[in-house]
Formats: sequence, C-alpha cells, structure tokens
Amino acid sequence: MLPVFLRDLWNVGRVRIGVPQPVEPDARSEAAELLADLEQAYRLALPGEPPAFDSEAAIWAAVSFYSAAALVINRDFGEGEFPTLFGQNLPDKASAGTHYSVDLTMRFLPDLIKLAKSAATDDPLVKRLMEWAVAWPLSSVGVDLVGQVDTTSIRTSPTLMRLYVDRVIATSDYSRLDDDWVVEMVKETLGHYPQLCPSIATHLETH
Repeated sequence: MLPVFLRDLWNVGRVRIGVPQPVEPDARSEAAELLADLEQAYRLALPGEPPAFDSEAAIWAAVSFYSAAALVINRDFGEGEFPTLFGQNLPDKASAGTHYSVDLTMRFLPDLIKLAKSAATDDPLVKRLMEWAVAWPLSSVGVDLVGQVDTTSIRTSPTLMRLYVDRVIATSDYSRLDDDWVVEMVKETLGHYPQLCPSIATHLETH
C-alpha cells in the first residue's frame, strides 16, 4: 500500500512491495496527507525559502515511483502496464515548485535506477526511469549516462540550486559540469577548499 511504502522509504530506507496495481483513491488521499506533512518538515531543514509545494506533482511522483518499484521487482509485467500505473503526462516541468515537490520522492530515483539496471539495462522500464532522470535533474544527480539536462526551472530558486550543487559535489557527478552556471556555483561552494572534493576539483580545472 502506498502510504506504508512511503513511510518505510523515508524513515527506514527499506521497503516491501507487492505486485504492480493502480493506487486506490483512499490510499492516494492518505499519501497526499503524508506528503504534505513531510514537506513541512523537509522545508525547515533546507537553506533559504523553497518554492511553493505542489501537492498534485508530489502525489504524481509518489505514485509513479511506487509503481516503478513494483515493476522492478515484478519483471513479468511489461510496458503495457505503464499507462495505467504512471498516467500519460508529466507535471509542469517549467515550475520550480514542481521540481521541488516531485523531488520529495524522486530523490530516491538514483537508487531505483541502479536496482533496475542490475536486472536488465535495456528494457522499457529502465528507459522510462531514464526519461524521468532527464525530466527531473534535481532528483537524478548521480545517475550515470543521463546526458544533457535542463536546469532552467530550478535556477529560479536559490534554494533548489544550492541543493542541486550540493548533490553534484556529494556524488562527484562530473556530467553536470557541462553547465556553466553549475560550474560557477560549484567553484563558489568549494572556494579555497578544493580538497573537500578533489575529484570534482580536478574536473573543474578544465573549465
């Protein structure tokens, strides 16, 4: 059930998952309340003022991630299940608030992608997860072979850009250094202490 999954994901880091199936309205409503509570606590731990919370984007991400996790474990279910489990359309990627709200759950996307790729690297589920990685750059820092991402939307929020840059440094994700804006912020963050992340500092020497 989605609410139990979310509680375990956030509080324990280990989850139990059943077969893929649509989330019932009552479970969605309970999950939406959980997401709102999580966001309030999470907001207080971030530097500055995060964007406004978008509950619809948050529940889309939670349901999609939950369904994807079920599909990773139950590989007999195929691409034909995607429209029912994920829906057809992504939330509005032009809004910083959407990226922030999606990230409440999708920040665990790198781990899910690793798990999915350990079973198969070229199946439709991995492709869909990688599409999300491109769509939600804040959440996908550290994922290999994502390619070019667009950080335009999250740049409008200093808090999200700080979170993004901190993740780039923490994961030594060199691929994100193809963005001059990010390069300058990483340099500013490391300042006179490149030894805090020597691998990133080495790559910065080429910029």
